[in-house]
Amino acid sequence: MSQPAIDTAIATLQQILDRDYVHLEWRVLATPPVNAESDDESIVYVHARTRDFRYRCQVARPWTTVAAAPTLRLFVADVAAEAERALAEQAVAAPK
Repeated sequence: MSQPAIDTAIATLQQILDRDYVHLEWRVLATPPVNAESDDESIVYVHARTRDFRYRCQVARPWTTVAAAPTLRLFVADVAAEAERALAEQAVAAPK
């Protein structure tokens, strides 16, 4: 997939997270392949944090996983659920 298409998908993922999961702050980033001839693929990183900045996590997926998802909303739901789980675990493990 071309870099402009990846950039468009990343922007769409960011919009979905910002609109549908407003209780957290999100940032979606992708690493570019090392070079055009390599077999390295882009990695999509979804950073999530609570609004009070107490807890944060990162979920990473290879670009092929994003591209293979039936819809971007389904991919977002999966990543958001994993991030929410990780943040909840941090909250439980935090000293009171």
